[in-house]
Amino acid sequence: MLKITVNPIVLQTLQAHFPKKNSAQRALDKYVSMLEQQFTLSVMHGRSAWMNTNDLYSISLHKQRNRGGQIGPNKIRLQNWLEDNDLELVEVSLLGSNMTKRLSVVRLTHLAHLSQAVTVFKTQAEEETEELRQLLDDQSITNQQFFEKRYPEIASMTEAEIRDMFDIVPIDMKSLRNYMHWVQHDATMIEGKKKFQIMTQADEIMRVAQHTDGFYFQRKKESAFGRHYYSGTSVQNVNKELRRAMLGHCWEYDIRSSVFAWQMGHARECYETLKTTETFQQVFSQTLLFLEDKKDFMASVRYYTFKENSNVPRDLQDKLLKQAVTAISFGARRGTKGWRVSATEWSNPALVEIFRNNEERERFMNCPIMKKFISEQNTLDKFIYQTYREANPPFMSLPEVRTQCGVLSKAKVIAYLYQHFETQVMDVVAEEMEKRGRKVLARIHDAIIIDKRLGVDNKYEIELAMQSATSNPYWHLTPKELQPFERPYSLDREEIEAHRERMAKADREAMDKKSKGMLRSIFEWVG
Repeated sequence: MLKITVNPIVLQTLQAHFPKKNSAQRALDKYVSMLEQQFTLSVMHGRSAWMNTNDLYSISLHKQRNRGGQIGPNKIRLQNWLEDNDLELVEVSLLGSNMTKRLSVVRLTHLAHLSQAVTVFKTQAEEETEELRQLLDDQSITNQQFFEKRYPEIASMTEAEIRDMFDIVPIDMKSLRNYMHWVQHDATMIEGKKKFQIMTQADEIMRVAQHTDGFYFQRKKESAFGRHYYSGTSVQNVNKELRRAMLGHCWEYDIRSSVFAWQMGHARECYETLKTTETFQQVFSQTLLFLEDKKDFMASVRYYTFKENSNVPRDLQDKLLKQAVTAISFGARRGTKGWRVSATEWSNPALVEIFRNNEERERFMNCPIMKKFISEQNTLDKFIYQTYREANPPFMSLPEVRTQCGVLSKAKVIAYLYQHFETQVMDVVAEEMEKRGRKVLARIHDAIIIDKRLGVDNKYEIELAMQSATSNPYWHLTPKELQPFERPYSLDREEIEAHRERMAKADREAMDKKSKGMLRSIFEWVG
């Protein structure tokens, strides 16, 4: 509910004119209460962008005047008294009337302030985090007791049942300890709330791994959209640095530009339906360039987007462009108008959040490469949607692909199809990697993490298997080596002392060797 706070001068002046005990306070409270109700109704009924921008609200001045209370022996309407004494709480922008059947549009004056009294409900994740933190802070329980509280069903399960319900991840304990030490003592750029979340997740992983001799259990959670998720803390929902710390030295293989590669898997069929004299390469020129030479694609877009005198550093330019293209893959479009999510909060479109500079955002969207690229995505999305809509497979009747009103959602259908295909092709990748003696440590949607690097031949063979299984020649893998989290040398007192001791020992041995050499020389000379 909206809350209006009135400048104390209003009540003080009212009490001076009407000193009878509490009469001024009661009258003002009634007036303000009526005004709050009217402002709340204005928000509930919806306000235009113009009203939102200018802090305007539609109310009935007639109702406010006649139901806003009276004061004094002569029953003066409080609205009239406020106007006569230049203490109005609202000023009129547009005057309504019974003739036009329109309410008046008003804003608060400098004598009143609007705020929103919000009932805060914790999300399920926040409640679970709080319960977990309380459990972690209880030092009286052992690691075994902590494990049993987190996984109470495991005691009565067979090994096969455990593997069906959980994915078990090996933990690099030293790397994780180093990371936790860094977060606690030296991570000055992480805000308090974020640090609390990181340490809660890291603590849980550490406690479980200490009990299981270096393993963490992730509870599987299937999605109607086909992806593999986990409930609670997992490699999927921790930040990249914590993920690197918990897994240690390993290799991550991502599907290169997975959404666009999946779309291009339908491009040949789509091309056959187009009435065009252009070649396939011409119709999908920018998407093909993006998949085959992303560096060249991004360099061209950067040239159009950022001028030489841009105050955005080069490395940040690349980062912003990557975020923008990713946002487009998830449906972001060129609209710049934001929307109000509450009386005090405003949300902007993804591209507005990415490009804060209006001119750079416009140059990005008007770049001929991006315009053609987005047009190609729209063509492919439309074809994929229409193809499956006409085929009408069973999933089209699921509530997950429909709006709250039950209308089929194009965006949700595309997301459903992509995520199912993504899961299928990642199943192929995991199977082929294990055939080649690699241990799958974790799966994160379009990425898979394994214990050892794939050779060039193995990577090529797995890519062929992906392409063959899905009839999509655009699947490719991009490798990235992950290193364990090493604590900076200056932070590790034990290692420093050990290093000093090794150096001192080496010095002593060198001196002994030198002394013995000198003695031998003397003996030889004497002899």
